[in-house]
Amino acid sequence: MRSRKEIKTFIQELCDSNKNTTLDNAKAFAIFAHDSLVDKDNNKVIGHVFRVVDTLKSKYPNDEFLQICGYLHDVIEDGGFLLSDIKMFFPEYIWSIIDCLT
Repeated sequence: MRSRKEIKTFIQELCDSNKNTTLDNAKAFAIFAHDSLVDKDNNKVIGHVFRVVDTLKSKYPNDEFLQICGYLHDVIEDGGFLLSDIKMFFPEYIWSIIDCLT
């Protein structure tokens, strides 16, 4: 899990770039939150996140909202992010779903 200091630095860098789409931001959050984590079988946890997103893409190819939620579904639980961090970048219809999933 990331430290608050690391998360604050990540958020500041993302704010400074400010060129990403909502989907790009969601993917960046997911990668940052999970890139150093492994599961009980020593598999990278980010693989789970990408599988969720791929499943959602295959079933609902035109629904970017679901892909965003797929990327974000574990960033609070696994990555140390707070809901307030998510609220800084994502509209209520997204962060409220993430709040429900956490």
